[in-house]
Amino acid sequence: MRAKAADWEWGRDLPKSRADLITRGSDAFPPGFTGITAEEDPVLGQGVDFGIHVLGRDDQLELTDAKESAWVLMQGSARVVLDGREVSVERRSLFDDAPTVLHLGPQTRLAIQAQSERVEWAVARVTNPSAFAARVFWPHEIVPEYRGLGLAQGTCLRNVRLVFDRKVRPESRLVLGEVVNYPGRWSSYPPHHHAQPEIYHYRFSAPHGYGHGEAGNRVYKVRHNDTLRIAAQQDHAQVAAPGYAMYYLWIVRHLEDSPYAGFEYAAEHTWILDPAAPIWEPATVPLGPPVANPRPPKKRAASGTKRRRRVEPPGARPRQVNPPGAPSRAVEATGAHAFAVEPPRVQSSGVEPGEAQSSVVEPGEAQSSGVEPGEAQSSGVEPDEAHEAGNDPND
Repeated sequence: MRAKAADWEWGRDLPKSRADLITRGSDAFPPGFTGITAEEDPVLGQGVDFGIHVLGRDDQLELTDAKESAWVLMQGSARVVLDGREVSVERRSLFDDAPTVLHLGPQTRLAIQAQSERVEWAVARVTNPSAFAARVFWPHEIVPEYRGLGLAQGTCLRNVRLVFDRKVRPESRLVLGEVVNYPGRWSSYPPHHHAQPEIYHYRFSAPHGYGHGEAGNRVYKVRHNDTLRIAAQQDHAQVAAPGYAMYYLWIVRHLEDSPYAGFEYAAEHTWILDPAAPIWEPATVPLGPPVANPRPPKKRAASGTKRRRRVEPPGARPRQVNPPGAPSRAVEATGAHAFAVEPPRVQSSGVEPGEAQSSVVEPGEAQSSGVEPGEAQSSGVEPDEAHEAGNDPND
């Protein structure tokens, strides 16, 4: 398949008025281009053309765009010709791999040929009268920034990948980056805001994963492939549900009279930025699963039968003896739980059950029981019947 720019016009199928800030995605974007937001936004004012373009193996795309554009490789491998320069690009994981991004000035020619079964690009466009050279941002150029490290008991640690901003691309009207939000943790936290509109596009480590995204006082349950539009001056903290890593691509639009130069925290939450801030913690925190079934159930003999006791012949060595200093109970793991196992009791080979043992012991000699030093003495108790205090894991 060979596609040209006329085959994918931004905003062609978008509603003219959309008060809701969330755009729900599908389980998987179809082949071709899917427009999600438009530059002329009824809520944001000056927004961003944003959408997802999917190519199949050997599909080709050729275009010369009148707008500035950024192409973020989401998955797959492709051969790209950019301003006459041919390169090969690949991405296997949004969570483990830093991005490859094609950044094009207006009127830059681009050609892409897919080399894997599915190649997916996130594409952002904005009007820009300035001309500048195209550039490929490679994964090794993206320096991860672990924000939230040492703050709020580690609950807002995340990986922020800034691709480019005004310092790197002063001619651009965009600021672009990614966040890897760890499972059960927060990002864009403490809550912050800025004077420029922004969009977040989400992916999850499992398609049924989810999180919550704030846009001012509104809170949206965000899912795989959703896109959230954030208006100027809206706080926009994010959180991922436990068990699901959350990725989002973020794109800020510079305003002509107010370029993006950073964000401002919500004042009432800035105290959290102090690593020594006093934050309540529970007195005790359980670690690991509880020990279940501390003793296996006894095996009862069938009705009408008698339990037979094994009797060792005189002078025979006991079948099993614990070495000196070994614990008399062991813990055996079965599946996700652990239970205590009582080692078999051993009868004395020199003293019949019920008989008294010698109470006179010469210095340095072993007690007269017919058991070698370090061996266990008879308890006269059937295995599994006695409970030794101090050896139960729950004691």
